[in-house]
Amino acid sequence: MWAFLYNGVGVVAAVLGLLSPLLAAAAMLASSLSVVGNSLRLRQQQGKIVEQLLEILLPWREPKDPS
Repeated sequence: MWAFLYNGVGVVAAVLGLLSPLLAAAAMLASSLSVVGNSLRLRQQQGKIVEQLLEILLPWREPKDPS
């Protein structure tokens, strides 16, 4: 969400000179860290999400053995 907000508002404000370069750089850093953090979080949850989707789409399927 932070990355979307920065790109939608922060870039425009920086181009118009309404945002100091230092603050714009800090916001860009926060945006990049947010994107990387979210991608790592999703990667960690990927297996669980796939299993949940398979349970919904294929309810007759035998669940995967956790061992």
